[in-house]
Amino acid sequence: MFEELPEAIEPSLQHLPVGLDPSLGVLQASGSESASTSPPGLLGGDELDVLQDPHVLLHPGQGHLERLRELGDGRAALAKPLEDAPARGVRERREGSVEFWLILNHIVQYSERTSRWVLVMTLMKFRILSWNVAGRVRRQPEQARALTAGEWDVVCLQEVTPTTLKAWRLALAEQGMVDVQTSIDDWIPGDPPPEGRRLGVLIAARWPLEVITSAHPPWPERLLSARVAADRPFDVHNLHSPISQRPDRVKVRTHRALHAYLERAPDLPQVLVGDLNTPRRELPSGVTWSFARDSHGTLRLDRGERWEHAELALLRGLEGQGLRDVYRDLHGYARQEISWSYPRRRGGYRLDHVIASKHLDPIACEYLHPAREAGLSDHAPVWAELGMAGD
Repeated sequence: MFEELPEAIEPSLQHLPVGLDPSLGVLQASGSESASTSPPGLLGGDELDVLQDPHVLLHPGQGHLERLRELGDGRAALAKPLEDAPARGVRERREGSVEFWLILNHIVQYSERTSRWVLVMTLMKFRILSWNVAGRVRRQPEQARALTAGEWDVVCLQEVTPTTLKAWRLALAEQGMVDVQTSIDDWIPGDPPPEGRRLGVLIAARWPLEVITSAHPPWPERLLSARVAADRPFDVHNLHSPISQRPDRVKVRTHRALHAYLERAPDLPQVLVGDLNTPRRELPSGVTWSFARDSHGTLRLDRGERWEHAELALLRGLEGQGLRDVYRDLHGYARQEISWSYPRRRGGYRLDHVIASKHLDPIACEYLHPAREAGLSDHAPVWAELGMAGD
């Protein structure tokens, strides 16, 4: 089902090259200049030195590090890379200096008092991919193969059906996912789905998953929430929002319900992904229209301001709680983008999103248009790389 009649909206930057597997290796000495030990802002710059042999590093699911932005209350950024740094992560120190080193997935600091290296912080980052696979059965094997183009720690799918569920479980297990949970696990084979609705959502991860109760949407099979038992746990919410034309305002009721939960969510990193079926348009100024408006931006009489507020509640209504649209956080609003297109590529909308809480540092976020252009789905997958740091 289409949200509205076609609009000719195309990405302003046509398919920038996306590195599905950027170099994983980073070895960085930070703050190597002489400085007093008392000021908090010791470090500066934002450049990285890439390790020559990245194959020795850990898998992303084990917490490898490419980029560090801000650490703790000191807001210490990475310093410029060392030139001709000695092997094995050791270099001369200037007398009275404080040195930080990034070694694999840890931050260590040299203590002048004890003449020893001390673990300061462990960093972890993960890659998450979300894709509405359009309920397609015959192309499921191709869709599964498309996922192997990158290494993902968490995979979230929308429009999984009882027919494709087993195939997806097998394919994701082969790709290293240790746990797969879906919103249709309780459906009895052979029984008709509730009110004829056959589309569920799926979360797979390289760590164990614990399904949690978050919101109670009117169509419960469209939302799945799970706690990921990584070294530092985080919650993932996978939502496939109904389109606006569905009766009983199920779309806005769904968004209100999940918004209410995320406003009071546990103090853990939160990631919301999925096909939210919004917005209609994003202007370079950041002004965002929902499908409560027509193509000219006028509010429709049958929807109005309350509908618009509710529809945008997840995408723009949680910024006060520290949850933000990762793609726009990284790229701003000047870049026009779509994730869903009409047949024959007559324009589309950016309906698929990654929204992350303040606990997480956005590193990268892009749409993988080749999968959409090849007809594997009418949606492009969206992926993001998110980092977190903790003691």
